[in-house]
Amino acid sequence: MEDILVELQQVTIAYGSKPHDTTVVHDVGISLRKGSIHCLVGESGSGKSTLAYTTAGLLGKHAHIEAGQLSFPGGRALKLGSEAHKSWTRTKVGLVMQDPLESLHPLYRVGAQMAEAYCLADRTEKRASALQKAGALLRRMGIADSDRVLRAYPHELSGGLRQRIVIAIAIAKNPDLLICDEPTSALDVTVQRQILVLLRQIANSGKTILLITHDMGVVAQVGDSVSVMKNGSIVEEQDVYALFRSPLHAYTQKLLKATPRLDVPFWKQEDHQ
Repeated sequence: MEDILVELQQVTIAYGSKPHDTTVVHDVGISLRKGSIHCLVGESGSGKSTLAYTTAGLLGKHAHIEAGQLSFPGGRALKLGSEAHKSWTRTKVGLVMQDPLESLHPLYRVGAQMAEAYCLADRTEKRASALQKAGALLRRMGIADSDRVLRAYPHELSGGLRQRIVIAIAIAKNPDLLICDEPTSALDVTVQRQILVLLRQIANSGKTILLITHDMGVVAQVGDSVSVMKNGSIVEEQDVYALFRSPLHAYTQKLLKATPRLDVPFWKQEDHQ
């Protein structure tokens, strides 16, 4: 299909020392459409982050890619873990981690870290112009006092500001695919809403987002399509409206029932599930 950016096909990942590997992702396939937010949901340990880091080319040394490829419209395909795949991720993929404080270097000012992202994306970029671009990007993301933020160290900023900065660094190289691993789980609900609005705006600008989450409320707010993972396999894939209206798999139904409701007191919710 013309609107497909990339497809993950037959992805199988294992951890451990051969021949005693533990397979944690089993023959998984996902299609990511241009300008959309595809949510990957499931409980902890279901394989969501492993699949995301495989796509980004950032698996740890104890992980083994048993099979899998990335394919693109037109027939081109890259074997996962190959040099061609790694080269693609360096220019086409941005990654947003769960904890922004751990993602940012504590000893460097925000401006220096953002400028580095621009300079790495374009080796001819000068630091002064990179700082100007960093400030302009922060202002587009709703940070009015961008000069103060650029001069600050990460620990001097709020969690919401830090997460915006991490997202800004990820999109500085103008990636086609932005992978976000639980980007709002460490934030309060008000700031969470701001970050979700920002992700929606990024998708509307033409970027593709793979959003890893366990929060079905987040899926309902910003998702376009959903893949549900259980024990390393995709058990259901639908667009968001269809999934919430008529979940097909029993595991998906349990995930939705586990979502807190505002119309029923919490001590009575078990009776309504």
